[in-house]
Amino acid sequence: MTFENYDTFIRDNIYFGDIDFTSKSNALMFLSGYDSLHTVHDIYIDNFLINGEKVTDMNLIGRNKFVKNIFMK
Repeated sequence: MTFENYDTFIRDNIYFGDIDFTSKSNALMFLSGYDSLHTVHDIYIDNFLINGEKVTDMNLIGRNKFVKNIFMK
């Protein structure tokens, strides 16, 4: 997958809040940076629920090596 004008994407200080979804499979959130010059960082996740249960395990947040500083509350 390639992106044109990657520098126009928001990549830092991102807030995800009040996410609640139902899934029949083992779903998770996956965050991806593009490369070492285009990282995704300082991600804030608040009130993330899967099938009505609050996610507190950071291992359920998938990410590649270009993602740093994920904060969950």
